[in-house]
Amino acid sequence: MYFSRVITGKVDPSSYEKAFALFTDEIIPAAKEEEGFRGANLFSNPSTGQFISTTIWKTEEDMLASDKSGYLKKQLAKVAELFTEPPVIEYYDVLY
Repeated sequence: MYFSRVITGKVDPSSYEKAFALFTDEIIPAAKEEEGFRGANLFSNPSTGQFISTTIWKTEEDMLASDKSGYLKKQLAKVAELFTEPPVIEYYDVLY
């Protein structure tokens, strides 16, 4: 079984390209350095700015350690100025 952190939120639609570039150019490369990181997906609606970010982790401990280490906070800070509302962070077991 794997584990997933799911972040949902909204960015200003005019900042969509900047947010996407930060995700692909900075956030994902940093994630690849984290213990247990297995992959990520970013779903978005450019016209509304809504997004869903999922990261997959080998163990629940790896996922939670990336929170405790400050990794998650540091990555969210990279895009914080683009958020139009606070993101929601949830945790799931990956069943399939």
